[in-house]
Amino acid sequence: MKFYIRQAIILIVLFSLFSLSAFADEEESEFYNFIKSQFKNLSSSSSGTNSSSSDSNFVVEIGLVENVALGTMVDVPVTLRNAPWDLYGFDLLFSFDPAALTFIDVIPGIDFFDPDSGCGWVYFDWRQGSSANCGSSPCPTGIIRVVGIPDIGYPHGHPSCLSPETPASFFSLRFLVTNDFTYKCSLIPVRFVWYDCIDNAVAFFSENDGEEHSLSLALSDDVYSGDILNAPSDHFPSYGGVTDSCTSGLGNFEFSRVIDFHNGGIFIQCDDTEPVIGDINLDGVWNVTDLSLFIDYFIIGESVFEIDPSEQIAATDINKDGETLKLEDLVQLSNMIFNALDPDSTIDSTLDGSIVNNDKANKTVSLHTDYFVDAIWIKMSGDIEPYHPIDSSLKGHFYDGSHTRILFWSYYRSYGPGNVDLFYYTGEGEIVEAQAATNVGVEITLRIDDVVTSIEEPDDILPSAFALHQNYPNPFNIETVIEFDLPRASEVEFEIINILGQLVYNVTDRFSAGSHTIYWDGSTNSGQTVGSGVYYYRITAGDFVSSKKMVLLK
Repeated sequence: MKFYIRQAIILIVLFSLFSLSAFADEEESEFYNFIKSQFKNLSSSSSGTNSSSSDSNFVVEIGLVENVALGTMVDVPVTLRNAPWDLYGFDLLFSFDPAALTFIDVIPGIDFFDPDSGCGWVYFDWRQGSSANCGSSPCPTGIIRVVGIPDIGYPHGHPSCLSPETPASFFSLRFLVTNDFTYKCSLIPVRFVWYDCIDNAVAFFSENDGEEHSLSLALSDDVYSGDILNAPSDHFPSYGGVTDSCTSGLGNFEFSRVIDFHNGGIFIQCDDTEPVIGDINLDGVWNVTDLSLFIDYFIIGESVFEIDPSEQIAATDINKDGETLKLEDLVQLSNMIFNALDPDSTIDSTLDGSIVNNDKANKTVSLHTDYFVDAIWIKMSGDIEPYHPIDSSLKGHFYDGSHTRILFWSYYRSYGPGNVDLFYYTGEGEIVEAQAATNVGVEITLRIDDVVTSIEEPDDILPSAFALHQNYPNPFNIETVIEFDLPRASEVEFEIINILGQLVYNVTDRFSAGSHTIYWDGSTNSGQTVGSGVYYYRITAGDFVSSKKMVLLK
């Protein structure tokens, strides 16, 4: 019975998100009165810090984060500045520019969700892009919906408080800032947006004559961007709050325009000089020392950027396509230095359809391509020692403690078209990332194919227990690696599920005892490409069930 009470309360508070307005249309139904009584009883005994002693509005604010460097990760706080009544849930919707910001995650705020130092709210969820629910049409990419409730039906008792002392942290929105220099010294806004009447609402209990409590929804009153009051809109989507057409009421739920919203964003730091593309060592010119430093990056990693990493990385976008640290940029920088390529004539072009293959049985990495490939970079897990008896194109390799980075590049030879053995190796590892380019700097996209061999491992190195490991890389863009261990041969069901609980991809097969790897390129079993967002992967092997979270970014 407790489970169903809990679920009913969640549905009432979040009816806007899950389109359950039919419950609100049943005038004073027995179900509604029962739920209302549950809230009333809780409200009268709540240990929340805020009461209805003030007539002022709720105030919800997106923070303004200043002096942010290009190419860095940043958390934008969302704060409850004032709360004249206790909260019973919130449903907030945000808009951002996906060209300038890459959404990474939502971090729950300590004040509301930490059970030790905060109120200990239980339910927290977010959705991004098309799954965020924007009414009849799919949401654009730059939309995030965040939902939280105290979960007062939780079997172990309701949280210690409903509203912490203000100001209180709701959560933070985590973004990766672009490397595009055109955004320098500019504000990238993060704003509240409305697609219907009950976006950006909070549930609360108002008081009548100091005694009667009514379940209510707080809707927008004023919306500010800095000191500027946003003009109200008469249609959706809106950046000025709910429209006047929303004032006709919401069924059994009372509503009030009692929230003031303040927009924020990220201010990119300024400097006095225009950066020089290709000037990776920041000495004011591009030359062979910059090329040498760029080569060192592909072999050693980002640790080679010691002067100002964000500025140095941004300077590697030679072809000005908004992507840094790419092999085609390395080739084009070389052509600028040695072949008099005009920096304003660099190429942004892509060729698809090539495969890099890791034959684990024979410990051979090969290339399958229809093009002439002049530069190849491969990153493998583990300590790998590459070699080739006749090819001298290996520029270098380096093991950083977890991965080996391998660069092949020659001014005098190309790989392909056709099937080419790139190198042989000693050690054990998987290909986790690969790039390729032609001699003029055209990008060649590579699909990674790790061959699963049937070689039986000795019993003394078999896993001792079932295990599901965290995928890598994570977040990922093109492909991710998922590993699991089986101490004995088992029937295994592997599933990938989106944030809505829908099955996206699955594999069911019998696997031998040992460690196994599954590669996922962000597509369904039927080959359809899925969108950016959070996904969960789960393995079931007999009585063993385990799941983990991963993030796909495109």
